[in-house]
Amino acid sequence: MPSTPANQQEINEWRSQIKQARSRDYKKLTRLLNNSLKESKPETNEKFKLELAKSLENVNTLKSSTPKIEYPSELPISQRREEIAELIKNNQVLIVAGETGSGKTT
Repeated sequence: MPSTPANQQEINEWRSQIKQARSRDYKKLTRLLNNSLKESKPETNEKFKLELAKSLENVNTLKSSTPKIEYPSELPISQRREEIAELIKNNQVLIVAGETGSGKTT
């Protein structure tokens, strides 16, 4: 199925999607889009669309596989997480010390 030349709105949408794709794919996708616009060949346009879709799918897969951070209430360190977060924001170095099993790595 041949592609029709892209209109400006479609091009702007693609550029916006490139920004949402994986950062490591940015240059490649931008180059593919520019080549597609210059050459006006359906196969170049389809290659760009396929690579963009693949990159966006990778982003979604990574986002959905990111574990949810939980702070078990039974760990003593969890009760002081806001205080620790504030200390991290305000200090270049922070040493957290506590009993084994207190949740320091949490």
